[in-house]
Amino acid sequence: NGTWITGWLEVQESQQSEEEELSNNSGEAEESNVLNENENYDLVAQIPLSAMNAMDVYVSGNYAYVVGVSVLGTSGARIVDIGDLSNPQVIAQIGNIDASWQGIVENGYWYIAGCGIVDVSDPSNPQVVNATGCKGYRTGIFVLNNYLYVTDSGVTGESGKLLIEDVTNPAHPEILGSVFTEEARGVYVNGHYAYVAAGDKGLKIVDISDPMNPQLVGTLSVDGNVNDVYVVNNYAYVAAGSGGLKIIDVTDPTNPKIVKYAYAESASRVKVVGQYAYVSDLTGIRIFDISDVLNPKEVAFINTPDFPEGVFVSGDYLYVADMTQGLLVYKKN
Repeated sequence: NGTWITGWLEVQESQQSEEEELSNNSGEAEESNVLNENENYDLVAQIPLSAMNAMDVYVSGNYAYVVGVSVLGTSGARIVDIGDLSNPQVIAQIGNIDASWQGIVENGYWYIAGCGIVDVSDPSNPQVVNATGCKGYRTGIFVLNNYLYVTDSGVTGESGKLLIEDVTNPAHPEILGSVFTEEARGVYVNGHYAYVAAGDKGLKIVDISDPMNPQLVGTLSVDGNVNDVYVVNNYAYVAAGSGGLKIIDVTDPTNPKIVKYAYAESASRVKVVGQYAYVSDLTGIRIFDISDVLNPKEVAFINTPDFPEGVFVSGDYLYVADMTQGLLVYKKN
């Protein structure tokens, strides 16, 4: 299980200098206007997750759903009651889930990338309804309108691909279609298109208007390794490892174009909420004001104890899956 995680950290993925990086972008990086470190956020809770490396968090109601990699055979999926942040409690863990990179809660079900589907209508008593056996190479998921989009990076000798599954009945998902993308990590769906973070193969754009016959329609080479992608309106925000945060105009999905770059040492995840983009970097979370897409400004940096991975924003709270340090909760002040 450790193999694919090391790959996702992207600590030493590229030897390019910053000058070379800038020369390969149509937009230049703006000088940082970052505020003092952690100035805008206070750590209000830290929930240790024993024998687990936390990789992602999803918040629904008063519960945080954390997935990651188990250590010594323990569970890699925990549910935390965050109703009282002065006394958060782990209330459940899922057996037989030892490694997952992402989890999403939708309509009372917890979709755990590469591992299965869990009924969490009662978070204190989760029930596995579909278990696939954890496949560490299935790392990204997106759920929309009873469809589950899964990235499959492949095993030795195989190419990566995007799978589309019908999860109308979560206990019995049905694969409808797939398309090869060379490599596949994160995925985001917007309209009739799925955007696939394809590692060193860049950004792949797939027409999913016919779920049974998805078609690759766009490809963009990106410096660094594309780990994650988030799409808002006509822009894709890409976490590109040592390539930082790339902002890509996808108005024409067949001809995506990089329009701006923002510095990050090793961007592994990205999430956009309102006018801000939250980027998981090597030592913390970088927060960019993207109200002017062509002029992103770094406005805060949260220095986390370990490697931050998945982030989730809910109101004034920022939830961070921080590898060996468990679940961190910050409040904007």
